Amino acid sequence: MSGPRVLWLARALPLPLDAGDRMYTGFLAQALAESGAHVCFVGLPSPDAPDANPQDYLSSLEFRIVPGKPASQYRALASSLPLVAGRFGTGEYKRVLISLLEEQWDAIVLDQYALIWALPILRTRAGKRPPVIHVAHDFETQVTRDLAAAYRGNRLRKAVLALNARRTARAERALAEACEAVVTLTAEDADAFRSIGAGGDLAVIPPGYNGTRVGARGIDRDTPRRVAIVGSYQWIVKQHNLRAFLDVADALLDRAGIELAIVGGAPDDFRRKLEASCKASRFLGYVDDLPAFLQACRMGLVIEAVGGGFKLKVLDYVMTRTPVAGLESALAGQASEVVRHCLKAPNSAALCDEIIAAIDDFDRLNAMQEAAFEAASRQYDWAENGKRLLSLIRSLS
Repeated sequence: MSGPRVLWLARALPLPLDAGDRMYTGFLAQALAESGAHVCFVGLPSPDAPDANPQDYLSSLEFRIVPGKPASQYRALASSLPLVAGRFGTGEYKRVLISLLEEQWDAIVLDQYALIWALPILRTRAGKRPPVIHVAHDFETQVTRDLAAAYRGNRLRKAVLALNARRTARAERALAEACEAVVTLTAEDADAFRSIGAGGDLAVIPPGYNGTRVGARGIDRDTPRRVAIVGSYQWIVKQHNLRAFLDVADALLDRAGIELAIVGGAPDDFRRKLEASCKASRFLGYVDDLPAFLQACRMGLVIEAVGGGFKLKVLDYVMTRTPVAGLESALAGQASEVVRHCLKAPNSAALCDEIIAAIDDFDRLNAMQEAAFEAASRQYDWAENGKRLLSLIRSLS
């Protein structure tokens, strides 16, 4: 029997594969295709890699690239949709979708809440509509609400964030009620979607891991007294979390003689403002070989106070045998079998106390990395994730 034909609608091509949301989108779609589905992936060119050939990264997918660029923030603000939906739901994208709906599909994936703009088009399709699956990277109702509450900057921007939070809550409720299934990364997010009206199937599909797995490692005095934060800081939520952590942690770690390495892309002006006020923290941008760099760190940090969900960086740390230290809220979406081998604290100051207490305890650090690696190695397989999504699609069809 030939596999189902799946129309996968995303904001943009998930390139480069260097951030958690892009990796989850790209690798899950590829895993679905490699499990037997025909996946047609649709999106605008990536704003960060507009000339990249997606086949070089995700060769199992068929791509339909939507011409043009996202709309401006100002134009998006004038719509009634969340800002990200107003930006990526362009007129050209709508025309492409209407044309694609002339073909036969067994399922349609709406990747992330930004695709709320597509629901009205799908509702007007003549004949029987294929089942629609919403892939939710996070419970954005809570994320956007928390960001609006935590923001302490310009009043106008705070008002925009509050408006966007209300729009996002409406969008996620509409998706929950309209879609035949919702895929989440964590059980907590699945419960949240059920609470806002999800009446269809709920499937928890955590990320897989296909990166480097370090077979053995020993942390000792020759390992620099360095801890790392890996991430991408283009999104305002990520910027808020990093700024809030550094406001507390930089001075504490500096007094303890601990270097804090911040790895990943960030806007130049954001980076420069933080660099001017930091002592212990070094902004390295992207590193050529992340696993090798992490071998020269004693811990990897997870510091996102705002924004729940699964943090893919935890797998980068654990699989390279880098001990993990994080805020309790940031680790909430991880497997309990892994989290029990991490340092945890309720706030940034307490987390720094834990880091300082453990930084030179090599027996403890090595026990943490060995146990976490063993626990994580039994989970997080993209091939299995693809099979689970394929089974869900077949059950709906």
